[in-house]
Amino acid sequence: MNPTRLTLTLALLLTAPAAHAQTAAPQTTSPLPAPLSTSLTVPGDLRPDAPELAARGQYAVGVRTLNLVNPGQLDIVNARDGAVPTYDRPLTVEVWYPTAGRSGSGLTTYSDVLGSAPDKPFLTRGRANRAAPALKGEAFPLVILSHGYAGSRVLMTYLAENLASKGYVVAAIDHTDSTHGNRAAFASTLLNRALDDNFVISEMARLGAPGSGSP
Repeated sequence: MNPTRLTLTLALLLTAPAAHAQTAAPQTTSPLPAPLSTSLTVPGDLRPDAPELAARGQYAVGVRTLNLVNPGQLDIVNARDGAVPTYDRPLTVEVWYPTAGRSGSGLTTYSDVLGSAPDKPFLTRGRANRAAPALKGEAFPLVILSHGYAGSRVLMTYLAENLASKGYVVAAIDHTDSTHGNRAAFASTLLNRALDDNFVISEMARLGAPGSGSP
């Protein structure tokens, strides 16, 4: 084959994918309304290849941080010589819920740390309205998000926001002794994980009851 013709053929083949990408690019625009989609993309925004159920639901999403305390729990991390003290176990819980507004509206940030650098927090963005009022006169089912060891309550914000937009209240727990920032002996996770979940379920029922005074 003529060397000049071979070089030209290879050049055309190498440039063809780029030309295709340029023509396909307009199809990748976010389906969210323009004021939000043109500014930034956050975890949970719909990808062009996402399955049908990945789309957000009909509700805007509110989010709040609760600081709960489960009294009189076994402090297995500080057990010595067969004696296990008790303590009031703190639990930070992030709660997402349906609120008034346009689905996909709102912007907030979530703070986390890495286990290798617990003194250096970083932020991720989400599409929720911080401290927005809950919808009045409606009841929604509760979902508990319980992270792994180690993890945090904001590991799955994209899932929590999506579920809340579809009519769920979602409570994600920072399991003490099990997070990126305060990881301790794994025995604490084995003992406390289910206890934390049950306690938060009870607290959410109490806070959601009529006359509780909870916002």
